[in-house]
Amino acid sequence: MKGIILSILSLTIAVVIMAVPFSCYDIQYTENASGDSPYEGQTVDVTGVVTAVIPGTGFYMADPGGGPWSGLYVYGRNSAAQVSVGDEIIATGDIIEYSGLTELSLPTNIQIISNNNPVPAAIDLTTAQVPYNNRISEQWEGVLVSIYDLTVTSTPDSYGQWKVSSGNAVSMIDDIFFNIAAATTINIGDTWHKITGIVDQHTAAGYKLNPRSMQDMIKENKIENSIIEISSIGNAQIGESYILDVSTSMINSDWEVSSYTMDLSFDNGRLQFNDVVFDSTLTLTRPQISDLGQGKIRIHYQADQTMTANLGDILIKLSFTVQGFGNLSVNISEFKYGDTPVNNLSSGSLVVKVTEAIAFMSISTTSSSKNVFDPAMGEKLIIEYGTKVGFLSRALIRIYDVQGRLVATPVHKNFESSTGFESVQWDGRDSNMKRLEPGVYYCHAEVSNRETSKRYKTVQPVVIKARLK
Repeated sequence: MKGIILSILSLTIAVVIMAVPFSCYDIQYTENASGDSPYEGQTVDVTGVVTAVIPGTGFYMADPGGGPWSGLYVYGRNSAAQVSVGDEIIATGDIIEYSGLTELSLPTNIQIISNNNPVPAAIDLTTAQVPYNNRISEQWEGVLVSIYDLTVTSTPDSYGQWKVSSGNAVSMIDDIFFNIAAATTINIGDTWHKITGIVDQHTAAGYKLNPRSMQDMIKENKIENSIIEISSIGNAQIGESYILDVSTSMINSDWEVSSYTMDLSFDNGRLQFNDVVFDSTLTLTRPQISDLGQGKIRIHYQADQTMTANLGDILIKLSFTVQGFGNLSVNISEFKYGDTPVNNLSSGSLVVKVTEAIAFMSISTTSSSKNVFDPAMGEKLIIEYGTKVGFLSRALIRIYDVQGRLVATPVHKNFESSTGFESVQWDGRDSNMKRLEPGVYYCHAEVSNRETSKRYKTVQPVVIKARLK
């Protein structure tokens, strides 16, 4: 009997351990000089956000917070069609080393937890920090990075690989996402202002940056090619206020920039905009702030003299108070230096984990924060739901009409998100895939604790609009 009890206890412990997915950092970090993962040869569950997809081949995923050792390649021809950039997922598969590259190979299961999450921002490095021929680059494997002020030292070879230098250090560029040589001309001696790419490696060639598109390759340092980024916070709390930095790339004095205008959008139901902070920033006096309504603001700054900046300088800081759970994005919808629109805009976010044993639900659409949508026009309802992490939970999302009849069940599954919240998009169709008539419906969220059998519920109305004739 004692042996049976111990066996059951061991099995229970193993199940609990397996229920917690690894991060990309867990899989990648190693002190082994070979760079091989400590989990090589093991079957694991790994969670992260999809950062890039190679159609018909695989995809890259990363930890939301970014940083060294935070990226991982997932190989599997069928898997590439199952995910989209911004999906938060849990992938199950074997960890292998393929020609030096750590990868999760041929996943047996991919669970999509939520959609439209921000991709971790590219990390600014020098060629000396990510050389093609040195193991110091191992920590950036699978990570999105940017290098600057480059000179081409070789043209693309038969594999599409070519080299750039800055000083005495050399980095390599590759074309796994698209044919760079066909999209632009690469000549020895050419200079490029910035190249962004996901790092991979091959034992025979070395470490390589892979641009995702031509937008990742900026040849000229011009106003329109400036980079404006909002920082992110990975563990925010409801009721607390946080500062998000808005940084800029280099501003040259000969651009004669003396003003900027920035339009921001955010979920004003869960984020409260407090003010800007301009101490110790490039904004020397209080800018003009206009409330455009529905979670949109405009910030306009007019300097007394020409503005200059170095890469990564803080343009201004934004203060927000968190009022709800979720992955709360702060988006830059438009930015101008003077009258010139800037092309490279990177939004920020505050990730707020669910901390209470409740059924949390937030409803919006793909175009607004309202609960009104028109499925006939291709609109979808985004239902975000959550509960406290740390115990085994099951989610049930059901849609009822005004007569109380069940018409659809968008969610009936166990929670798998490490943040405690997940989301689903509902297209306004019933359980028979028939589009529902315009009218008022009620979305019921139920979270059950499978350890205590306790249930938590919440209800919110939704409206399917009728088209005007």
